[in-house]
Amino acid sequence: MAMAFSFFSLVYKNQFAVVYAPSCDTKGELWTRAIRFILACLISAEFTVMGVLAIKEAAVVAPLMLPLFIGTILFWCYLEERHFKVASSSPAKVFVPIDRERGEGFVSASYTGCYKPVAMRQRNLQADVPQGVRTVTDCLEDMSTPLGEDSA
Repeated sequence: MAMAFSFFSLVYKNQFAVVYAPSCDTKGELWTRAIRFILACLISAEFTVMGVLAIKEAAVVAPLMLPLFIGTILFWCYLEERHFKVASSSPAKVFVPIDRERGEGFVSASYTGCYKPVAMRQRNLQADVPQGVRTVTDCLEDMSTPLGEDSA
């Protein structure tokens, strides 16, 4: 155990001190591989514990490990089906420059620090009203007049 701890502390210090070049960036794909590896190790560890308990003739405890084993496999299937499909796409910092290139004539000075896709730049307040009739700017002009006063 002390050998593993010293090895991991050495690796941690190396990882903390080294700054990697951006060309080594995996864009978040390393986590999907790491999670798959961790789950495979977890399943093999649970299977090993079930075997040890069966050898030790722990007739009561060994069957109680079966729901945990099945739950872990179902969780792995869920991650493969849902999470890894979403995580396989590129991060937002890849798509922000693309949207900025495509959004010609859009002034983004008021939106520094936040990401707004092209489809969400202009919103209608009411879905059944046509695009040119009522937009966000019309609503802001209506809100600038105090309550109770008619705009003349």
